[in-house]
Amino acid sequence: MWCVDRWMDVSDDRIGLAIMPKDMPLVSIGNVGIYRFEADRVPQEPVVYAHLANTQWGTNFPQWLEGDFKFGVGLDLHAGDCRKGALWRYPPSMPELSMSMLVRADVMPIEVKERSGDGLVLMALRPRHDGPGVIVRYWDAVGMHGGFAAKLGAAVTRVWLCDLMERPVKELQVKQVTNADGTDNLVFFTCAPHGIVTLLIEFEQ
Repeated sequence: MWCVDRWMDVSDDRIGLAIMPKDMPLVSIGNVGIYRFEADRVPQEPVVYAHLANTQWGTNFPQWLEGDFKFGVGLDLHAGDCRKGALWRYPPSMPELSMSMLVRADVMPIEVKERSGDGLVLMALRPRHDGPGVIVRYWDAVGMHGGFAAKLGAAVTRVWLCDLMERPVKELQVKQVTNADGTDNLVFFTCAPHGIVTLLIEFEQ
């Protein structure tokens, strides 16, 4: 059994089908998959089971739930694999976050919200819990190492690269880059394949 963040995809070298459970985050392939764990298991049947919650041991929810239930599942038939299908364009369980902040480092100043093929997904944008500033978190949905640049507003003073606990680890240097539209203040960073990047943005007081 696996916990699906946004989709699971079945594809060969020509065509693929993405299955996007909107409100059933647990999936298993071939059988219901909740009785035992088999590390070397290879599914034999092309059947996908989706589960609302792991109720096998009755720990988080009652083992048996009565009543009628309705769940939503999105399907997307696409050419090639999940990268060619750009599946990150379809967030099934929450509204897409967009913000005029990110541009691809090698094709500035095109913004990610206008260029969905980049595959860097904005996952969170909120005030910092333990001090001033804003936390911004991104996830690489493509599975490829990439370089990016964050375009900063005029009120931004410092940008920090943080760990997953949102603790500042390294300050990113702000650089001025001139383009056809003028001068932008940018910070550059990289993201590992399927990695998460967390930034702390500080503003003028």
